[in-house]
Amino acid sequence: MPGPRLRDFIEAHTRKAPDAAALVAPGRSAISYATVLDHLRTTGRHLRNLGANRRDRVALVIPDGPEAVTAFLVVSDQATAAPVNPAYRQSEYETYFTTVGVTALVTALTAGSPADAAARSLGLPIIRLVIAEAQPAGMFTLDGPERAPALDGDDEPDVALILTTSGTTSRPKVVPLTHANLCNSAANIAASLDLTASDRCFGIMPLFHVHG
Repeated sequence: MPGPRLRDFIEAHTRKAPDAAALVAPGRSAISYATVLDHLRTTGRHLRNLGANRRDRVALVIPDGPEAVTAFLVVSDQATAAPVNPAYRQSEYETYFTTVGVTALVTALTAGSPADAAARSLGLPIIRLVIAEAQPAGMFTLDGPERAPALDGDDEPDVALILTTSGTTSRPKVVPLTHANLCNSAANIAASLDLTASDRCFGIMPLFHVHG
């Protein structure tokens, strides 16, 4: 029987308090759980139309901010998300994309960035993330060429996130984390910190990093 998915957590919060704030950011209106869930569904369908499927490992090159959070939720719901440091050089992107086995790039960086150059050199499709500044924090659209996705297999692993180790003692290793891994980790953190619906957590870690 499949384990819990990140979407299950959002759906549960939406049922309990659809209008409660899910994400807040300076200078932007808060986004509710109901809006996050709707964005997850509609943008996820569009991502499928852009060719993503459960077999894909999609690199996310997005500066820290609410869109990095919602983009991770959308991509991990349809494929496997691989967040990458937005400050990498082209050669570092090329090494990372090759090591992880990236099949597409979603980026909020401008055209011609080192991430773009690396994706083009490897023949990877580029999907542009456009932040919806006038809308609540975390809202965005995706722009890219539509392509037919391969069919998902019944035995596809439910991997949400791909990260690499730091490589301090040897070459970096690829570490997959399933939806169940992340759900259990989130539940344990909430329990250990005794978090409630009235709490707000201030995230200061880089969102391409495991602690983010």
